[in-house]
Amino acid sequence: MKVADVTPTQTGQGNIERRKFRGAVVKLFSELDVFVMPVYRLGTPTWAEMRAQVAVDFNNIGKFTSPFNATGTPTVTLPCGFTSDGRPIAFQLAGGPGTEATLLKVAHAYQQATDWHTRRPPGI
Repeated sequence: MKVADVTPTQTGQGNIERRKFRGAVVKLFSELDVFVMPVYRLGTPTWAEMRAQVAVDFNNIGKFTSPFNATGTPTVTLPCGFTSDGRPIAFQLAGGPGTEATLLKVAHAYQQATDWHTRRPPGI
């Protein structure tokens, strides 16, 4: 379906569903301070891999990040390693609305305890 094919009613229904989803995410964070999850299923994709995967199904790329983009809840991404072929691996910290300061404190504590943020991929 192309954007031009979406009716105003469908757009409105999509907004309602997004608001319901945001409510579920906000409720999740009433029980959690910080949620830790990957950014990508595997290491960071190359541009060619990203374009190819987006052309097939955006969920291949945005599976772990798009829920927070859609709900407007904050995240911070941090490096945590490299794949065997040298691509960066990262994880994200997610929080509820207004928890940016908490996320940054947790991210800072992680960086104080590790040195991944100072490392570069092999060969660079």
